[in-house]
Amino acid sequence: MDIIGGQHLRQMWDDLADVYGHKTALICESSGGVVNRYSYLELNQEINRTANLFYTLGIRKGDKVA
Repeated sequence: MDIIGGQHLRQMWDDLADVYGHKTALICESSGGVVNRYSYLELNQEINRTANLFYTLGIRKGDKVA
């Protein structure tokens, strides 16, 4: 994990979700024009789901993922 300001990315996202919760963190638009909004809480949940999926697949610290 990278360290940002002395913090691991995981801790940074957990802290952002705690502080900003349901405030918008990310807005993205598909090529079809559909706009999706994600709160800090939702984005943190997706990050954790993805990390857990990688772990389940056997991907560990130091492994390269393309």
